[in-house]
Amino acid sequence: MKRLFSTGLISILLLTAVMSLPVYAQSFQVTPRSTVQWVVPNGDAAQFVMDVSSLVDDPIEITVQTVRINIPTEWELGMCIGSGCYPPTITEAYDSLFPRVIDSLTLDVFPTAVGTGQAAMDISIHGTAELIRVVCTTYSVVGVDQKDIPVGYQISRVYPNPFNSSTKVSFALPHEGNVKLTMFDVIGRKIAERSSHYSSGAQEIALGDWFHSLASGQYFLRLETPQGVKMHRIELVR
Repeated sequence: MKRLFSTGLISILLLTAVMSLPVYAQSFQVTPRSTVQWVVPNGDAAQFVMDVSSLVDDPIEITVQTVRINIPTEWELGMCIGSGCYPPTITEAYDSLFPRVIDSLTLDVFPTAVGTGQAAMDISIHGTAELIRVVCTTYSVVGVDQKDIPVGYQISRVYPNPFNSSTKVSFALPHEGNVKLTMFDVIGRKIAERSSHYSSGAQEIALGDWFHSLASGQYFLRLETPQGVKMHRIELVR
């Protein structure tokens, strides 16, 4: 159930993040790494990552919610809290903030058609009116030139998608490092996980054995590299 706040308190405590500047509430702060991204609509997600940390000496409980502002109706939202990711069917989750520990939050926007949209992530403290809203804008385009994509936006691809029995994840690493790939179902349960060390350059992971016993439907792949995290929505069609 979504928490309700008084209008007067929201007008004071509701803040909008601008680019990478820290945004402060009374008990915690949020630092967005970016609030604007370009994507090509192919089932992948535009990911907006933000760091959240406590400003008090005791652990605090936070509620994290995805918010549709003016995104197209066919677009979907998802989120990650730390290493745990949630599909679009889950719009609210909870986390604990501990002193001197920085946690990461990720707002996933799945732009399934060309267009522009704004979505937000609300972070609030249980039982209080403290609320920070981080507003993010996605431009979904076709044929965008690589040079027009902002620096820091990581490109990876899943092909074919949809697929019948197997698919491949391709990506590029500027430097060697560990890469972890995790698959979730639509209610957020972890289905499979793989972690390996890769050299720099173009790479590809074939995924066939993961799908032998799975039913048709949508799944989510989380690709974690030293350069960042990317979420892909995939569809298995028998």
